[in-house]
Formats: sequence, structure tokens, C-alpha cells
Amino acid sequence: MTFREKLLEYMKLVDCTNKELAEASHIGSGTVGRWRTGKTEPDADSELLRRAIDGLYEIAVEKKHPSG
Repeated sequence: MTFREKLLEYMKLVDCTNKELAEASHIGSGTVGRWRTGKTEPDADSELLRRAIDGLYEIAVEKKHPSG
């Protein structure tokens, strides 16, 4: 599974938009958009990826999702 596919899966799971993920993770919305289209992806050990994961978790907790 590609990064794009996994990102879309998690965003759907926690029901978040590009804007919500960008705000929660302090990443530009353009960057999130490029990830979602598969144009780019973060390095596996990058700060951006860690912030995206933290942002998805934060959204899940805020929305009281069972995975949060």
C-alpha cells in the first residue's frame, strides 16, 4: 500500500479534511494536498511525517473516535 493510500485511509477513518489535518499538524495545506494526490510523500524518518501522525491522532481524540 502506498503512502497516499494509507493517508487517505486514515483521513477517512478519523473523518478529517486537508485543512483540518494541515492545522492539527502544522503542515501547509498544499503539502497535505500533494500527499493526497500522490505527487509527493514525506521521508519515513521526517519531522513532517511525525507531525502528520500526531495531527491525525489529535483529530481522532477531538472527534472522540475509538482509535484516538
